[in-house]
Amino acid sequence: GFRELDKRLRIPRGAITLVAGRPSHGKTMVLLNLLRKQMELEPEKRHVFASYEEDAHWIISKLFVSMANIMLGEEGKDYQLPEYQKIIRGDYLFSSSDKRHINRINKTWKTLRSALESKRLIVAYRPGDARELGDSIRALSEKYGDELGAVFVDYMQLLPLPEGESISSAYQKVQAASGIMRDAAVKTNLPIICGAQLNRASSKSDTGQKKGKFNLANVLRPEYLREAGDLEQDANLAIGVYDAAAGLKEQDGADEGNIAPFSMLTMKNRNGSTGETFGLDVAPEFWRLDDEEQ
Repeated sequence: GFRELDKRLRIPRGAITLVAGRPSHGKTMVLLNLLRKQMELEPEKRHVFASYEEDAHWIISKLFVSMANIMLGEEGKDYQLPEYQKIIRGDYLFSSSDKRHINRINKTWKTLRSALESKRLIVAYRPGDARELGDSIRALSEKYGDELGAVFVDYMQLLPLPEGESISSAYQKVQAASGIMRDAAVKTNLPIICGAQLNRASSKSDTGQKKGKFNLANVLRPEYLREAGDLEQDANLAIGVYDAAAGLKEQDGADEGNIAPFSMLTMKNRNGSTGETFGLDVAPEFWRLDDEEQ
């Protein structure tokens, strides 16, 4: 559903796609916006969002904000979640400046609530260990068949293994969980899109960058995934994400102005080229990504 993304690749069925980034660089936001786009493009399909990091209420609230894309409350307020959560609870008082948006806001919430109530959208917080999640995905596939669209998992390193698994190292645990998700994708022929954290924080010396020579490919490197359990080997597609504002705080040189506010890079693509970079417009207050204006 994103113009530049669609030009370069397709999220594969029957395989794992990784959305990988450092902490606070927008992995969850990317997953939510891919979900939003799929709901817009295929409203008749059913989608699953399994979160191992945030409660379902937060995921639903952020998706609502992203879908509505309307500023509520005080002009210029940069944190919209509390306002939208009040709407969900039914206790938001629309101000005079908000009233022109009432119909659109209510229509958006009705659309999202209908998807949740009809189970065209299933949002679950910690729905079991890796084996139980894989079994649930297979059960949903058997029940809904071609109606089931995509499964999103946030995120891979938090996916627990079944109790009793005799694996001690974090590396092996992540590798085992990744294998279970890969098998579920293959058996159901579903696209399973998983967040993944880049475990190694690269510094300026790591990237070899110089002032004014920031190179995104030096930050979003496949080997940073390998340190998290060979995730790259199990995935058909791995997309790295980079938020320039977060990078600036980390002193990565993002202040040089030579990258988009929010960037993606194809770290691995079994069915196409790698190393391609494309930018998106980001509105953090709305948890929203959009195509850059041309």
